[in-house]
Amino acid sequence: YSGDNGELLLKKYSPIMEITDFANEVAESIYKATNLSVLVTNMEKIITCNGTSKSYVNRQIDSALEKAINSRLSKIYDKESLHTYVFEKPDVVFAICPIMFAGDVFGSIVLFSEKNNITAEELKIGVAFAEFLGKQVG
Repeated sequence: YSGDNGELLLKKYSPIMEITDFANEVAESIYKATNLSVLVTNMEKIITCNGTSKSYVNRQIDSALEKAINSRLSKIYDKESLHTYVFEKPDVVFAICPIMFAGDVFGSIVLFSEKNNITAEELKIGVAFAEFLGKQVG
């Protein structure tokens, strides 16, 4: 877009930001279905959350989380198997479900719990919603 003085300004585009309303609803639905805390990210930061502190919103993702998202694999982790500094507490179990469309990765749904393990069924719920958001991006 052009600035006030006629200069050309470039802004990085994030398709996930275009569907923030869907992402909010998805995070709320997952939380209600699983009672797990939910984060939705683009490839730079957390764009919404549910079931946890709103202080996560706009927090930058770190390189470890970005690498896990780019792996294109939905997987359950603990702090020992993936050292990420996104979470406030050390004893967190989390699942990362990449949001993809046409082979491109746009972000992720992260489910996490400070008290319980995450089941394979809960991971499947995250994967299904990540696929839904991927279709909205495309």
